[in-house]
Amino acid sequence: RWRTSTDGAIRFNRNFARIGVGRITRSSRTSNPQEFQRRDGILTKLAESGQIEALRAFRDGRLTIEQLVEADREQRLRSSDLLGLLTIQQPLWKAVATTLPKMGMSQATRTRYEVSLDALRKKAVAFLSERSVVSDLERVPWTELRKVWGCSPADWNHLRRAVSTFLSTLLGDKYHPFRRLVVKRIPITPEVERVPDVTPEVFWTIMDHTPERYRAFYVAL
Repeated sequence: RWRTSTDGAIRFNRNFARIGVGRITRSSRTSNPQEFQRRDGILTKLAESGQIEALRAFRDGRLTIEQLVEADREQRLRSSDLLGLLTIQQPLWKAVATTLPKMGMSQATRTRYEVSLDALRKKAVAFLSERSVVSDLERVPWTELRKVWGCSPADWNHLRRAVSTFLSTLLGDKYHPFRRLVVKRIPITPEVERVPDVTPEVFWTIMDHTPERYRAFYVAL
């Protein structure tokens, strides 16, 4: 018998253990039996065409059934990069929020990435809206954005690294063609080395008044 979710939608109950995916028990997001059968058939198509990573992503909630329905409508279920194509159609800022905790080896690094991507959200409103999807990063005129960025060359290069890490983490591959395409379009700005014009005594006095979570950045510099 079909099981339904709290919203009345019929739930999938498919076991793909034979191909290394395991059981999928997600909502089909429809209460119509005929539409459910069509959506259930999409999972069968994915299994038959060897789209194991896409099935795993759907099982884990990284893909929605609506994305798979759209891919089926456009006859893209057999695409060799189906998962990548669907991933870059996700809402951009939602993807950033869910990916940030996985970026970087330390909390300090993740904080730096968060600062850069938050600045991008605020300063690139002429190119990226709240409704943008990940693939819109390809259409950003990065050279033009650099001219109005308004911060140091180092800050801009931090942004470039943040976008690069975001895409490699999201797509699971630092060599993914889309990630390489976007990063290649973001110019690197030469950084000018500067010798601090403060004495060690003044520096440590400043550190005494700096929040502890930021001190490591200043000391490293």
